[in-house]
Amino acid sequence: MSMLGAAILFLVALLSKETALALLPVYMLMAYKKSERIPETIKLSITPIAVSAIFLAIYFSVTEVLLDQQYHVFDNALTQPGSASDVLATKIWIMGEYLRLLFIPHPLVYDYSFNTIPLVSFSNSQVLLTLGALIALIGWRIRQFKNRGVKSEQHHTFILALLILPIIPVSNFLFPIGATMAERFLFIPSLGFVLLAVSGISMILNKLALTKKIHAQVVMVLIIVPMALVTFSRNGDWKSDETLFTHDLQHLNQSAKAHHNLANIYKAKAETLGPGAKRVTYYESAARLMEQALSIYEVQEFHHELGLIYGELGKWEGVKKSLGRYVEMNPTDATAWMQIGIAHGISQEMDEAVLAFERAYEIDPSDAEITLNLAKTYAMTNQSIEAKTLTRQGLKIHPKNKGLLELDAQLN
Repeated sequence: MSMLGAAILFLVALLSKETALALLPVYMLMAYKKSERIPETIKLSITPIAVSAIFLAIYFSVTEVLLDQQYHVFDNALTQPGSASDVLATKIWIMGEYLRLLFIPHPLVYDYSFNTIPLVSFSNSQVLLTLGALIALIGWRIRQFKNRGVKSEQHHTFILALLILPIIPVSNFLFPIGATMAERFLFIPSLGFVLLAVSGISMILNKLALTKKIHAQVVMVLIIVPMALVTFSRNGDWKSDETLFTHDLQHLNQSAKAHHNLANIYKAKAETLGPGAKRVTYYESAARLMEQALSIYEVQEFHHELGLIYGELGKWEGVKKSLGRYVEMNPTDATAWMQIGIAHGISQEMDEAVLAFERAYEIDPSDAEITLNLAKTYAMTNQSIEAKTLTRQGLKIHPKNKGLLELDAQLN
């Protein structure tokens, strides 16, 4: 019954987050540590292996992981163009950053998308330090291999497995994933790190002949209290999306997504306010952040959103520039062409307005608002025949449209 309960809980963990799959080899190591015989280890591991197989069958049936999936550089900077050497060096740098965060969890940030972590070369100091640490770790385990039967060495092997194995599937070494790196990937490895730290501190205290209980307690307090204070101070940043995005932006000055996220917060706040200085301030802040996001990485939707923000601010040159770039990247968006036409019309650039409205009408001739704007612009540029013809065509599709009915009456 206990094994059934454990199997159900393991399946729930897997369905909650697939990274729990990294616990399978850890469990198998625990089973081997208990039995010290491979056949018995396999027997003890049948249930978690079966649960993992069930999960993988479900996972592959509802995801596209088995397809040739392409991850966007916006989410995973390791997919950007670059030499294989630099990409490999950056992966090693990231492993070093994970290790650094385990020792010194500061600063903590919610996002590591492009271009928070730029590509680095093998001359980078953190890459070299990480490689040195890895070589030292391998050398230590080789030297201790002759003591593999000693309980303490089995204990260290298990702890290292708990530290290292869960990070491998999300390291981008085996296959690309949907993120460059993420602090949440350290949840399980941090348990192995804590156990390793406790074991290491115990060994040091024993060598220093500081074997009294009070000695260990003092050391633990000196470590735990500062870490707890860091954790408590970080909790305040998570009060809301705005507090989190605002605080972390100081550490994410090269993240396009971080600037975009905070811009959307300010834009949403502005939309809830009536006309006034505060509303303008929010929109101006959103526009500035969106421009910074675009300077880091160009995304067509950012141009579209920035154009709409400029429209709310009445900055028509900004509308024309942002939406102009957007329709270069997405030329079939009729609404964007119409908004460009409106900006030209307000700027008294009527020829450009006609061209933009005509482009919008070509894409979507059934849209009443596009039809009305183009017909009005024809009328304003003394193209009365075109205006009448277009208005009547629009009324055939939208016979009760108030704007088209009023324009038709004016033209006749």
